[in-house]
Amino acid sequence: MSDKRCFKYLEVYMWLMSYADLLLLISFGSVCMDVRDGKVQNPWLALCALCGLGLRYRLAGSRAFLAGMTAMFIPFLLLGWLFIFRMIGAGDIKLLCALGSFLDPLRSFYLVFGSLFFGAILSLLVMLRRGAARARLQYLITYIRSTAASGKVAPYIKNGVNREENIPFTIPVLFSTAALCLGGIIQ
Repeated sequence: MSDKRCFKYLEVYMWLMSYADLLLLISFGSVCMDVRDGKVQNPWLALCALCGLGLRYRLAGSRAFLAGMTAMFIPFLLLGWLFIFRMIGAGDIKLLCALGSFLDPLRSFYLVFGSLFFGAILSLLVMLRRGAARARLQYLITYIRSTAASGKVAPYIKNGVNREENIPFTIPVLFSTAALCLGGIIQ
């Protein structure tokens, strides 16, 4: 199939589906993958990012493409330090980058901020429901002290330990995407 024919199908598809619908579909698919497999697959994320950049270029030109590229790097810049401490997974950051490819930099920032906001609320609710808030706070304080004393960065979440209060971060990303869509920020 030629490139022109492929883009023609994408354009027809975009008439049937808005960016908001597409971002919700990508977010929901990522949640399903994360809950089922414990991670979001890289080929899925790469395809989503390429579709976002391709659609931006095809529908709005090179300036929109560059804005999409910039928006893709915002989650990495804002959340990369959390990955160093293994407080967030690489797949979660890559998902936000893939979603950012459909957005401009400001909306990408809103998406990251909203994801952190919903993640904090969801984590707090889960900890309070399970009575683990005090233990998690003590664990965080101990982690910060030991990291500061040793000067070595150890993963915050230990390998092989699946704590009940840990949640897949793709869920807050879906909540943030839905909130931005319902609020009219993403159309």
